[in-house]
Amino acid sequence: MILVIQCSQLKSNLEKGAAREIYKGQVLLLGLRFADRWNLEPYILSGKYGIIKPDDVIENYDLKSPGYDGPWPTEVGYWLGGKKYFKNAPSNLQPLITGHRGYGDMKNWLGKCINEPI
Repeated sequence: MILVIQCSQLKSNLEKGAAREIYKGQVLLLGLRFADRWNLEPYILSGKYGIIKPDDVIENYDLKSPGYDGPWPTEVGYWLGGKKYFKNAPSNLQPLITGHRGYGDMKNWLGKCINEPI
């Protein structure tokens, strides 16, 4: 199973590097650790590059994405992030956290799931 995690506006100062080194948002970083702990294959939904793997090398950028239209992975799994970014996600991808959850709620939920206090 896979987990597609929304990228973060917070980024490192690196000009270029692996996606996991560029994006520094807490929900994304906790989501990557959640995927590792629960044996999910992680992907990142990038505002510029689309669906990428955490080790894909990208250039740093500053762009806000209105949403994502695809292409989407065909594997079954979950997504994590804001609903507007995943509004066109296919039925093979379901939200990891259901109900209206803010950024802080997502951080706390993920922290509890991986036994790491926030």
